[in-house]
Amino acid sequence: VQDVTTWGEMKSIVRELKKPEVREVYKSIIIDTVDLAADSLENICSQLGIENIGDGGWTNNGWTKYKKEFETTFRTLTQLGYAVVFISHEKEKTIKLQSGKEYQQIGSSVQSSAMAIIENISDIIGYAHPEIGPDGPTGRRILSLRSNDNSIRCGCRFSQIAPEIEFS
Repeated sequence: VQDVTTWGEMKSIVRELKKPEVREVYKSIIIDTVDLAADSLENICSQLGIENIGDGGWTNNGWTKYKKEFETTFRTLTQLGYAVVFISHEKEKTIKLQSGKEYQQIGSSVQSSAMAIIENISDIIGYAHPEIGPDGPTGRRILSLRSNDNSIRCGCRFSQIAPEIEFS
């Protein structure tokens, strides 16, 4: 376990993870929580005087540079052969369709701009939760990878994997 409190520390760890002797020891990197990682990168924007990364800055568009920095950092890890796992807390939100119909969806608590980047670079986005049956909790824990009714924001690039996997 390595506590990381700044984006600079994250970049330093990535440099260490490039070393062959380190690559021999570790196979997976878990970012817990990705919310904090995204926030620490956004703090760099604030330090550079960019109040809203969508407004521009860093010569051109701040959002583009934020996205590139986030993607490059974590793609570097996958290109080095590490399995990268992002952990986030859950957040329920109301989705409103153009038709006016609304529904509730559970997804990641990470800010939507960072989540868009994560969804683009991830193979699997799962939601770990207790199974709820018709009579309440069943005692089983499930990893949902697909949601037929969009009540869970999850997805998987691999069609052969079941939509739900029981933890055992």
